[in-house]
Amino acid sequence: LLLARKQAVEAEAAALRGEVRAAQTLVLREELRSRRRVLRRLGHLSPEGLVTAKGTMAAGIQSADELVLTEMIFNGAFNSLSPEQCVALLSAFIWTEKSDAPIKVREDLEGGW
Repeated sequence: LLLARKQAVEAEAAALRGEVRAAQTLVLREELRSRRRVLRRLGHLSPEGLVTAKGTMAAGIQSADELVLTEMIFNGAFNSLSPEQCVALLSAFIWTEKSDAPIKVREDLEGGW
């Protein structure tokens, strides 16, 4: 009697684990579908789901903001900037630990982008 009950509980637990896996798969599938939709809208994927030149560039950027940087590059945000200004702007995308030290910016690098 005890062995039969244990086997029934184990079978029920296995069935529930299967249901949880199925639900997780569905959630991940929806998330993947949403991400693909965003990448298609931004032009990183073609309508057929192939990676475009823009997508290849984004994949090569080693930053937390690959999509933002790629959009800035393709929209010409750096075209009118000096090399120093480009470096200053790109430095904003490099992760650094928090610091209480004030940041000194040269006058020629200050200004609205």
